[in-house]
Amino acid sequence: MCMMLPQAIPILHEIVRIAPNFPNSYYLLGSIYDEIGELDKSINFLMLAAYVSPKDASLWKKLVGLARKKEDAPLARYCILKAMRADPEDTGLKYVCADIYRKLHDYQKAGVIYEQIVKADPANVFVRKVAAQMYRDSGQIDKAINLLEEYVNTRSTNMDWSLLDLLISLHLRNNAISEALKQIKKAHLLLGSKHKVPVQLQAKAVICHAYLGDMKHAEVFLQDVQLEPSKDNIDVIKELASTFENLGQYEYAVKFYLMIENVAEHNDVSH
Repeated sequence: MCMMLPQAIPILHEIVRIAPNFPNSYYLLGSIYDEIGELDKSINFLMLAAYVSPKDASLWKKLVGLARKKEDAPLARYCILKAMRADPEDTGLKYVCADIYRKLHDYQKAGVIYEQIVKADPANVFVRKVAAQMYRDSGQIDKAINLLEEYVNTRSTNMDWSLLDLLISLHLRNNAISEALKQIKKAHLLLGSKHKVPVQLQAKAVICHAYLGDMKHAEVFLQDVQLEPSKDNIDVIKELASTFENLGQYEYAVKFYLMIENVAEHNDVSH
């Protein structure tokens, strides 16, 4: 079959010459060139097919795949927008579109697309977090906060702790210490007095109080918190260490850096 493909090329070129408004010929040529590994020619002919038949979403979707294969993000963006216009009901295209914008470092537009997905599926916590991260990376901190608070304010059980941690980080970035502490208090209320909040939230509480000049929480954390060896826990301690270093609290920074070594050593032993 593959050996016969190149033989069809001149015939299809002749059909294109005679009937230039017939999309199937362009499509077949594009598919053959794709099959024999000539990516640029494949894209060119499939693009012609899509121009002749712009409402055919399948053509634009195929072009998105080829553009990404070629690592041509601007072309992929152009084609995905055409595909979404041709098939607005295909939610999967929004994921692809947002990812393309992310790879182009257009975080604001990526955030907008991810937020559209959230509006269609409010329970999708993962996408909500990604949308907030995109807004954060584009400097739209308040927009990111609103998106996360919309979720947090509806929860009385089954809180996503990583989402709450992200929200607290954004409040800290905004220098809104009281808002950050309010969210930590919410976590304590949700869990009740018999349960401790997750370690990343305990660490955020330490950071909040350190910003307010209260180092007692740091002392308690250093004395009482026993961490299992894991990358996540090491990241938590790194954040504490760098925060205290930035605050000029070098004694505490050193203690937390030593804590990292401790956890890392245990990690090596466990492996």
